[in-house]
Amino acid sequence: MIYLLVWENYFRNNLINNWKNAFVQKYSELNIFHIKSVLDYDLNFYNQNLLSSWFFSQKSLFIIDDFPFTTWETDQNIIKMQDYFLNIFDKVWEDNIVIFNNIWVDKRSKLYKKILSIWEVKDFNIIDESYLKQKILTIFKDKISQNAINEIIKLKWLNFWVIINELQKLS
Repeated sequence: MIYLLVWENYFRNNLINNWKNAFVQKYSELNIFHIKSVLDYDLNFYNQNLLSSWFFSQKSLFIIDDFPFTTWETDQNIIKMQDYFLNIFDKVWEDNIVIFNNIWVDKRSKLYKKILSIWEVKDFNIIDESYLKQKILTIFKDKISQNAINEIIKLKWLNFWVIINELQKLS
């Protein structure tokens, strides 16, 4: 399975932490690969781990942060990696779960279109002020008033990540 998580950092990180905790409980911490940059590993690593199963384990979780879903890339290493992933999406071992964790993607890219056609894309885009207020109230419960929420939204717009960071500093 392949997932693409896009946009709001707070929700993406919560979901990823839930996946990690579930994997540690059910399988092992050894089954989790959190890749901060896709270029940190060579193609052999991806071939050995994404396209095959482990001998002693059932599932593996791969989290790839900030994969370059772009159409204008000029770095040959990134282009090579993009082409590689484009060609292996159909071949990823069925027990491997791959999560691409990105703040932004170019929806015109071949990679994005391929994932969209085969797998799941979860877009955590907050564009509604009432939804944002509801989420803040859910997180901070009775620690913050409605007026305070209205004021911080005026100051920080609809940027959930910035608002949560500011509120955590105050609490």
